[in-house]
Amino acid sequence: MQERNIVQEVCEELNISQAELAREFGITTSAISKWNTREMPKIAQKALEYMLKSHKQEKKLKTLKAFKNVLLSID
Repeated sequence: MQERNIVQEVCEELNISQAELAREFGITTSAISKWNTREMPKIAQKALEYMLKSHKQEKKLKTLKAFKNVLLSID
């Protein structure tokens, strides 16, 4: 079973490139690329997991707000 690649998952979910992710972290693109093929620092793993979770929560919140607005518009 192949382990999920958190770097690719974050980039896909946030619709950003690895270069943009590197800029967000203030590191080089080559460092991000290494995380794809080798073990990454635990702090980086946790940061990426947090980014992913936070983004998914923001998407849910937007959906709930839109639903609330629809409900409020119904008389």
